[in-house]
Amino acid sequence: MRRVMQYLSLDDNAHLALVCKYWRKCFNSIWLSYDFFGEVNSKEFKDNQLRAVFEKSARLPHIKKMKNLISGKKLDSYFKRTNIKAKVSKDMLSKGKLFEKFCVKPLRTSHSIFFSDKEIVDICESSMYSLLYISLKSCNLITRPSFEALSKCKNLQHLTLHKCRS
Repeated sequence: MRRVMQYLSLDDNAHLALVCKYWRKCFNSIWLSYDFFGEVNSKEFKDNQLRAVFEKSARLPHIKKMKNLISGKKLDSYFKRTNIKAKVSKDMLSKGKLFEKFCVKPLRTSHSIFFSDKEIVDICESSMYSLLYISLKSCNLITRPSFEALSKCKNLQHLTLHKCRS
């Protein structure tokens, strides 16, 4: 059943969970599943769903890292302006292997994203050996420490910096 549920949206899975105890158990196991949350795109979730994902799935290392990156920001207003995509690496239990892909961009071209050096350095340190693709769009607060951290990513194949003032 979990195999079927991984192809459905979170809303559809929540509706299925109401059918019987076994399906509810499958739904609850999704909250800790890399099959379902291996790739997270904030645009695919509604505000209340994102809040639930960050609360219930915070035991998954990449969800916890994303939650820490946006700590101190109001989720509702932040995700109305920003889209974050992250894909976890296949062998992420090794040291320095968390994200394989990380993208952050504003939903409107006129907006800026308030990602600082601290967040970029944190991403690079936790994903030094697994980060293949990083895209930072309209991140106006990144400076030299961010670029130094990016240069230490061993397997980085694609770097996109668009409208980033340094």
